[in-house]
Amino acid sequence: MSFRFSRTLTAIIIAFGFSGSLNAQETGQEMPAKVSKEVTQEVPLKSSVLKPDDTERFEKIENRANLLHKMILSEMILQKGGTAEALAVYALMLNQEKRPELAERGMQIALDKGVIPLSQGFQKKWQEFEPNPTFAQKRMAWEQSVAMKDTQQAVADFPQLLKDAPAEEHPKMFLKLGQLALRDIQGAKLLADDMHKICMQYPNMPEASVADTLYAAIADNKANAAAALKRLSVQAEPDYPVVVTLELLSRYAPNILDEFFNKNRPKDLSYFWQNLYIESLVRQKKYDHAQKLVSQQLDKNPNAVLYMQAGYVSLLKKEPTANALNFFDKAYAIGNKNEQSRTALFASIGALQNNDPDTVKKWVNKIHDGDYDYDKLSIQASLADNDKQWDKMGEALEKIEKLNTKRGRFFNEESYIRMKVKHISYGQEPEKALKELSEKIEQAEKTPHFDEWVKSVLYHARGTLYADKMRQFNKAAADLEKYWQFDKDDANAQNTLGYTLLFIPERINEGVALIEKSIKQIPDSAAVQDSLGWGYYLQGNAAKGLPYLQSAYAKMPEAEVAAHLGEVLWQLGKKEEAHSVWEQGYKKDKDDMSLKEILKKFNVSF
Repeated sequence: MSFRFSRTLTAIIIAFGFSGSLNAQETGQEMPAKVSKEVTQEVPLKSSVLKPDDTERFEKIENRANLLHKMILSEMILQKGGTAEALAVYALMLNQEKRPELAERGMQIALDKGVIPLSQGFQKKWQEFEPNPTFAQKRMAWEQSVAMKDTQQAVADFPQLLKDAPAEEHPKMFLKLGQLALRDIQGAKLLADDMHKICMQYPNMPEASVADTLYAAIADNKANAAAALKRLSVQAEPDYPVVVTLELLSRYAPNILDEFFNKNRPKDLSYFWQNLYIESLVRQKKYDHAQKLVSQQLDKNPNAVLYMQAGYVSLLKKEPTANALNFFDKAYAIGNKNEQSRTALFASIGALQNNDPDTVKKWVNKIHDGDYDYDKLSIQASLADNDKQWDKMGEALEKIEKLNTKRGRFFNEESYIRMKVKHISYGQEPEKALKELSEKIEQAEKTPHFDEWVKSVLYHARGTLYADKMRQFNKAAADLEKYWQFDKDDANAQNTLGYTLLFIPERINEGVALIEKSIKQIPDSAAVQDSLGWGYYLQGNAAKGLPYLQSAYAKMPEAEVAAHLGEVLWQLGKKEEAHSVWEQGYKKDKDDMSLKEILKKFNVSF
C-alpha cells in the first residue's frame, strides 16, 4: 500500500470516527488527506426573490444539489485513479448526510479496492441511521462476505437474498458465488451440498448450473457435477461463463468432464461439446478412439480446431512428424488469430513431448495470443534448458513471474518452480547455487506447513548439484535420500539415489539393489537402464551390464550414457567402437563431467 494512499485512509477513519477497524500501524502516519477544493466547496443556488415559505424548500434543493455536485466530482476523481480521495469524500459526505446511497457507494468502492475495513466502516455508519436492514443493505453485506471469502456466511444469506432481489440480478449473483468457490476451496468443499440444493431451485438458469458445477467439482462430487454439466449442455453454443467453467474443469478437474462424457452419448451433443469429448479422450490416452472421431468430424465439417486436434493426436501417437505438421499447417492457414495461436501451442507441446526441439522452435514463436503467454514462456524456458542456454531460460522465467496468472493450459506454478530451481542450480557458479539452495532449504524446514513437494524439489536440486558439479557424492546421497523419502514409491527418485550410491565404493551393492527395484517398475526407462548397466559393470560384470547400456544409449544418446557405454566396450576389447561412442558423446556435450573423467582415465582426447 502506497504512503499516499495509507495516509488518506487514516483521514477516512478520522472522518468516520471509528478506531477499531484500522489502526495507525495499518495506515501509516495520521496526516489529513488532500481533498480537492472543488469537492469540498459549497455551490450556492442564487435566487433574487424568496418567499418565507419557500426558504426551507430551497435549502433542501440547495443541499441536494451540493450533494450531487460532490458525488459527481468524487466519481471523476475515482475515474482518474484517485480511489483514496474519492473514499475520503464519501466518508465526509456520509457524516454530514445520512443517506443510504452514499454508504452503498462507499462500500462498493472499498470492496473493489479490497479494503475490507473501510467497507465495514461504511456499513457501520449505515446501520446507525438505518437499524432495520433494507434490501440494499443486505445485498452489500452479502457482497462484503463474498469479498472477505466468508463462504459460509455468503451461502447462508444467499437464499433469502435471492427471494428479495430482482430476477435480473440472479445470474450475476450465482456467478459471484461461483467465483468465491475458486477463492475459498476449503469453504466450497464443505458447502457444496448446500449450494447444490440452492442451485437445483433454478435448473434452467445456466449461471446456477455453473456455480453448481464448480462447487461439486471442488467437492469431487462427480454425480452432481455431471448432472450440472448435463443441464449446461443444452446450450449448443455456450456463453462466456460456461466456456470459462469448462476451461477451469479441463485444467483442474478433468476427471469431472470425463465422468460427464462417460454418462452421456457425445453424438447427441452439439459440435462444441463433441470437441470437448475428443479432448477428454486425449486426456485418457485413448488416442485411437480420438483419432477416429476427429477424422469423422473432419469429413463433415473441416475447420481449424479439428485440424489442430488431428495434428496433436498424431504427435501423441508418435506417427511420422510430417503427418502432424500437415494437419497443423492446415489449421494455421484457415484459423482466426486465437485458433492460430492455439494451433501453434498444441504443435509446440506435442513436439516437446516427443523430444523434437526443432519442431518446437518452428511453432512456439507463432503463439501471439496473450492468453497463452504462460505456456509460450514456459516452452521457451524448456527449450533454453534443453540447450543449456541459462541466460535465456532466466529471462523467460522472469517474464513468467511478472504475469498476472500462475497457470497456463499445459504449464502451472509447479512447473515454474521446478524450472526456477533448475535454473538456480545450473545458471550460476556451483558455489553460489549451493548457497542459494541451502538457504531455501533452511527456510523451508523452518516454515510450518511448507509444501512437501517443493522441499523434495529443493533436496533433489542440491543433491544433483553435489553429484554433478561438485562430485561430493556422500553429501549428494544424503540429500537424494531425503528426496526419495518424500515418495518412496517413485521409481525415478529411487533410481537417482541408487545411481549416486554407485560413486561411493562401499555402497555400490546398495545402489544396484535400489536400481533393480526401479527397473521392475519402469523397465523401459533409458535412465534406469543406464544406471543398472553401469552398476553391473562396477560390480565386475561388464558383459551383464552391456545390453542395458546399449539399450539406454539407443533411446537416450546423451554424453553421460556414452561415457558409460564406451568404458564397458573398451574393457570388453571393443576399443574402436568405444572410441566412436565417446566421440559422439563429446560432440553432444564436451563439458559433461562423467565423460571428461572417463576420457582422462583412458587418455583419450578429441
